[in-house]
This record gives sequence, C-alpha cells and structure tokens, in this order.
Amino acid sequence: MEHDKTAALKPLLEKSSEGQFKFICLHYNDAKTREQFVTALNVGKIDSSSYIGLESEQDNYWSPHKNELQGNEVMSKAKYGSLDLSGSEGQRGVPPSYYVALGSDNSWYLFTEKWVNAVYKSGLPDVLLIPGDPPASVIIRKKLEEVNTAWQKLAKSQLGDLWCTEGSIDTWSWSLNVPLLSSLSEEDEIQMSEAYIESQKIYREHKKAVSIFKKRLKRTRCYQEFQRLSDMNKVQKEKIDRLKVKSNRIKGRIGQIEPTGWREFIQAGKVLHEAAALDVNTQHLFPLGQTASRIRGANELWLAMAIRNKCLLGLKPAQLAAVCGSLVSEGIKVRPGNSNSYIYEASSTVNDVIQILEEERASLLKLQVKHNVEISCDLDLQFAGMVEAWASGLTWREIMMDCGLDDGDLARLLRRTIDILAQIPQLPGIDQMVQINAKLAAGIMDRSPISELV
Repeated sequence: MEHDKTAALKPLLEKSSEGQFKFICLHYNDAKTREQFVTALNVGKIDSSSYIGLESEQDNYWSPHKNELQGNEVMSKAKYGSLDLSGSEGQRGVPPSYYVALGSDNSWYLFTEKWVNAVYKSGLPDVLLIPGDPPASVIIRKKLEEVNTAWQKLAKSQLGDLWCTEGSIDTWSWSLNVPLLSSLSEEDEIQMSEAYIESQKIYREHKKAVSIFKKRLKRTRCYQEFQRLSDMNKVQKEKIDRLKVKSNRIKGRIGQIEPTGWREFIQAGKVLHEAAALDVNTQHLFPLGQTASRIRGANELWLAMAIRNKCLLGLKPAQLAAVCGSLVSEGIKVRPGNSNSYIYEASSTVNDVIQILEEERASLLKLQVKHNVEISCDLDLQFAGMVEAWASGLTWREIMMDCGLDDGDLARLLRRTIDILAQIPQLPGIDQMVQINAKLAAGIMDRSPISELV
C-alpha cells in the first residue's frame, strides 16, 4: 500500500500544475502519539542524488548545509543540514523523495510521500505579486535560502523522516496564504488513481479491524490483569525513584553534619588515657579514673586529681574546705567597685597547697590543649579565705561585713563547697583522713543560713 501511495503522489508533488505551488496536508503522530495535521505550501523536491550524505551531528537535529531543490521549473540552492537523504527505500525497492513545504504555522517541513495525507487542487500562483518584483518562485527560494536554524526531527520512518524548523518574520505573510485544514474538504482534494483509492480502502478496513480487536482485547480478563500489574509496577517504580531521591538527600545531609559529639568523646578519651585514668584499648579504669567516674563537677578528672593529691593529707577541716572552695568558684564575682576589698585571706598552708595544685592544673590544661579539649579547670585562691573563715565558725553577719561579695554569690560558693566536701567520703581511692576531715568540714559549714537553702 505504501508503494501505491508513493507511486501515486510522486507525479503530483514533483510537477507543477498550471504554474501553481500546490497546497498539501501532512499527517504524523507527535512524541505523545497524538495525531497532527498540518496544511502546507509544497515548494519543491530535493535532488538527493547530488547530496553528499553527511551524517547528522545529533540524532534529532542537523545544522545548515547546501543542497539542490527542484520544483516548478526552478533550480535553487536551499540550506539544510547534515542529513543523509540517501539510503531510504520504500517497498519493492522504490526510493522515496524528499520535499520542502511552508506550513500554515510558518514552519518549514522536509518530508517524503510517507507523510502526505492529501494534495489539493488549489495552490499559490507562481506569478508577479507586485509589478517589477520577481516571480513568487524566486521570492520563496530566497526565503528558503535564509533558513539557518537547526532542523528538528518530528517523526521517524523507514520511508523517510519528517523534519521541521521555524520560519522567519519574512515568511509569516506567505504562511497566511496557506488555508487551514478546517476550510478544506474532500472535494478540494485531487483524486488519486483507482489502485491508490482501493489500497486506502483496504487500509481503513484493516485499521478498523485492528481497532475493534484492541477494544475486545482490553475487555479480556488477562489484559485487565496485565494493565493492573503494569499500573502497580509504574506506581512502585515512581515510589522507588522518590525514595532514591530522598535517600540521596539524607545521605548528603548526613555527610555535611560534622560528628562533633563523637569527635569530642574520642578527644576526651585520649586525655583520660594520657592522664593515667583510662586504658582506651581495654576500657579499664585506673584508680584516678574510678574516682573521676564517681564525682560530680564541671571537670571530673581535674577534681579527682586535686582531691587525690597527697598535699591534702595534713590539712585541717577548715583548710580542706578552703581548698575545695577554690575548686568550685566558677562564676563567682567580686562586687563591682570592690575588686580588692575582700579581707579574708587564706592561711599560708592553704596558699602552699594551692600553689602545688596550680602546677598540676597547668599540666592538665597543656594535655587538654594537645587534644583540643576545652573544659575549664577551676582554681581560684581569692575566695579560699572566705570559705576558710566560714568553716572556722565565723557568723554570717561577721563575714558579710568584711566581704566583697554579694550575699547570693557567697551563699552559692559555700553551698558548692559543702556539696564537694559531702562527696569526698563516698569516693574510692581517697585517704581515710581526708574523708574524715571532709565530713567534719561539711558538717560545720552546713549551718544557718546556708542550711536553709534548698
């Protein structure tokens, strides 16, 4: 049937009739399988025998090249692209021919007989449009030579592909002369040969039979089950695609999140290991680590190192309280304007102990800096005298009269000191004398008004 169609359309498309450019109708299915009908002005045939057959740079596009055009007794040069027009053959070895037409949508079309749906009796006369101007064939030839945009492939076929490119503002007025499909009827079409009409009739009957068969097939149980499974597969595929996108997004976010908590944990473990508190390989706690694990405070390792120091063995309860007060004085500030007004100074014994602890504190700070651990190691001598005075039995009124602290800061300092003293008797690895003195000091200090604080 395609052979009959090609044989019937060739003479109508290749030869002009009464000096006219024939109107034709092109038919194809777009990318969404929708039928498209375009009326166009047939300009002429491409002489594929003179075409060198360059391969296209892309599958669906081609860039400008020159080729010969025949039609209406005019030989003109048209700019096309690197498309191989040779090698396509129809049934029974009849090669298709390529033609160029200007559509009613102001687009240029390159096609074969495969895409022609109808040829109409009417057309555009090849005459002088304005006295003194060249004929219409010469004018449209020049418009075609000005085509320099990429051509897009609209449809594929073994009988030749269908290509399209946009027209220009100059061809817009020409496209207005192409009638719309709605204004044309079957009576305007050129009657084909009996063989072609018969083949078209058979084709329509076969198409109708196929359509009926498809409808019956869709009503069968197997097809409905197949369609259901296909729909389910499509839904699952879309769901999988969404989950993959979500997974990739989450993975990206996880990769961007810096595991600071784990990093700090590893760094703290290195400090404990070098301070002889923990064996990171066996997770075994040494005596220093056992003490640190039971104590409560801002820096448990530092508190354990200070409380386990041998310099605390000879201290009296009030002196031990003064040392413990210097370990928990973080955030305690002297009253503004009285930075040097505190009167109560620690005893010389306490000063000596604080000096020893300062050296140990410096070594721990150096170790923490080495492993990028930022945890404070509190040790402040300036408040030790006030704690020692309170632990020695001085009343609240007496200590507040000569103190450079607000009553709230002083109460908080004494409460913290009592808390650390109360923990010492419960800690492992602490000398018994230190535990007894800590218990005595805590009992002495926990009196009114400090004992009334919650």
